[in-house]
Amino acid sequence: MVLGLRTKSRRDNGVFVEYLISIKELKPWPTSQVPAQCVLLKWENGENNSGSFIAVVGKDTIMFNESFRLTLTLEPKVGSDNKFHKNLLELHVYDAKKKDKGVKNKLLGTASVNLADFGLLTNSVPVGAPFTFKKSSRNDASSEIYLTVEPAGEEDYDEGNRSSGSSQPKMSFSRRSVDGSEFSLASLTDDDDDASSVSSSTRRVSFSAMCDANSTVRIFILVT
Repeated sequence: MVLGLRTKSRRDNGVFVEYLISIKELKPWPTSQVPAQCVLLKWENGENNSGSFIAVVGKDTIMFNESFRLTLTLEPKVGSDNKFHKNLLELHVYDAKKKDKGVKNKLLGTASVNLADFGLLTNSVPVGAPFTFKKSSRNDASSEIYLTVEPAGEEDYDEGNRSSGSSQPKMSFSRRSVDGSEFSLASLTDDDDDASSVSSSTRRVSFSAMCDANSTVRIFILVT
């Protein structure tokens, strides 16, 4: 579960919002795209917000089931407090099969969602974003990426963290490159807070992943 804080406020002329976005699946996955056995989905919002994750291609569906928190400022249109200028969440899907060093991974297609359509949300909204393949067949059915957009709040904290009251590792996302064979997924910081201790220790756990020729997603963990 991705950590989130409920924040909705106005900054200058813009409206500051925080969304919890859950990418569910991409379907149907046409047979014309079969050569891709593993894919990398990279999301982008503006120049500073981005992230990615890997999934294995199923028979006709790609299941992602990944969530991330996104903070942004919506700019109201002149004369309206409830309508905002376009603010796109772009979703790019790449072939994630291991490539030779220096060889870029192939872009398979894209989808986009206009977050300005949601404004200040009070509940979860399901979305089907039309997915456009870079190369497709006339016989291919129309595909969509299915996701939900909801307000990020304190309830988005890990249920186990609240029930146990113990310190849990915290996940953060960062910008990833799709040029190489390995993809950095996330980092975890494990802060050991002890009221009886003057100092605290922090361990950083870095993850990377790659998809090999057998469609196996291999996860590599480095603890520092």
